[in-house]
Amino acid sequence: MKKWVKVALVCLLLLLFLVGGFFIGLKVKSRNPLMRAVTPMDKLKATLQMISENYVDSVDPDELVSDLIPMLIGQLDPHSTYLTAEQRQAEQESLDGYFYGIGITFNTIIDTAVIIQTIPNGPSDIAGLKAGDRIVTVDGRDITGQSLTPDSVRSLLKGKDGTIVTLGIRPYNSKTLSEVKIKRGVVNTNTVGAALMVNDSLGFIRISSFGMSTYDDFMQSVAMLRREGAKGLILDLRDNPGGLMQAALSIANEVLPRKSLIIYTDGAHQDRSDIYSDGTGTLIDFPVYVLINELSASSSEIVSGAIQDNDAGIIIGRRSFGKGLVQKPFEYYDGSSVHLTIARYHTASGRSIQREYQLGGDEEYTHDWIDRVLGGEMFSADSIKIKRDLVYHTKAGREVYGGGGIMPDKFVARDTIGMNSYYAEVLNRGYLHQFAFIYADRHRDDLLKRLEDTEHIYSFLDNQGLVWQLATFAQSKGLPRRSFLISQAEEPLNNILYPLIVDYLYGQKEAWRVRCYSDSMVKQASELFSQGIYSPLALPSPTTSLIEMSDSTDGEEGDSDDN
Repeated sequence: MKKWVKVALVCLLLLLFLVGGFFIGLKVKSRNPLMRAVTPMDKLKATLQMISENYVDSVDPDELVSDLIPMLIGQLDPHSTYLTAEQRQAEQESLDGYFYGIGITFNTIIDTAVIIQTIPNGPSDIAGLKAGDRIVTVDGRDITGQSLTPDSVRSLLKGKDGTIVTLGIRPYNSKTLSEVKIKRGVVNTNTVGAALMVNDSLGFIRISSFGMSTYDDFMQSVAMLRREGAKGLILDLRDNPGGLMQAALSIANEVLPRKSLIIYTDGAHQDRSDIYSDGTGTLIDFPVYVLINELSASSSEIVSGAIQDNDAGIIIGRRSFGKGLVQKPFEYYDGSSVHLTIARYHTASGRSIQREYQLGGDEEYTHDWIDRVLGGEMFSADSIKIKRDLVYHTKAGREVYGGGGIMPDKFVARDTIGMNSYYAEVLNRGYLHQFAFIYADRHRDDLLKRLEDTEHIYSFLDNQGLVWQLATFAQSKGLPRRSFLISQAEEPLNNILYPLIVDYLYGQKEAWRVRCYSDSMVKQASELFSQGIYSPLALPSPTTSLIEMSDSTDGEEGDSDDN
């Protein structure tokens, strides 16, 4: 065969091989979803398909996605979160201000659910349940024992509106067990934990969180206190984690004059939105003292920041948490949801109070509270470090500070006198709360029938040597009795014991009345009020700087927020 013919045949075979390989490759590629992916979203879908069709073991793609979404959201800011359907429902109930249940508060400290209070005219009150009654069974199921938790009891007592639950009840100081049928109904959750008069002319309102009913409850409390003679108001937002922004805006509106900027929000996909007061507030020019601490966050910071920037009240306490990011819920078909940060909020002076953070999980951000304690911030205002370029000015020209929470106008340090190792052990092991409940339960008849009011109860408790009774109880549990340390810790332990005992018998309002007797921030507000200092503009100039300035000047403001 001629040489050129051999060359032609070789070329033809090579061409056929290449063409065949091309079409085989196309066929293989058409079967491989990874090769068809042209965008990151396609890539994600193709990966899930590949695992579902080829993985060695059987896996549920839905479970993979459920695990993947929280990981994705976890790569964002610290406050964008994923909630399961159950978590979302619980959160919504908290924000709505109601759920369907039997209308009681209870405690499980003694391995049995004990009723603390029944809501007046609620399902349990109508059924005849009393404080001190033991709930032994729910629909025939025994709920006593060491594994008993508040959540497990709550899940059994809650249900659909109008459904019947059968409880096995053993009354206080009785061995008789009886069945009580209760029709579940609406149970309102009041976020205003207490409203009372501290003295003849100064009222006190505590808000534990911000929900749908918070503003209405707040206004009812204000009206009640003014009828009782209040000429000034302490608004306690300590340990308040936030909640609905609208409730916070409505309360701030009550304090601010017309056309005062409350906050403004903005974000990459959100135009700036300014929110102003409308001048209809009932507390305009009314002396207001706002209490905050390191766990006051989000909506709490909206209220305190708006009042401070407009010089409308005096902020007392310690630097707040520093959460300034607006979250919007996006719900899935199955009831789960993502709370995605969509904007930052700024106070009227222009400051963002969001602390600095890193995307994708930030241990420093998570442990900031510990760092504040170790850095001395809880005990000295001079230990608070702020960058020089984050100084702003209120409407009247006072300096305020951004980049990490609301700085109080009057700093009040954490009181650590007497908080020694024995104090810490009693609290950490839960002995103090156990003893307080058992004491209240055993003396229920004496304290309820023989003592007239909270003041008499406080006086009675103050003469019972309760801390030494607590020490005996703790010793029976295995904690050695150390007389010197017990004596040293007596006052701070009593400051917790007395309100707890009163709470178990009379409820939150009376417990807060007792707390106010020894509360350092309440005392500070009362002193300012008695001195006629109603405005931050009337405060004496500080002898030392509120903050210790950092040398760094190249930092930017953090991001801003609200729930």
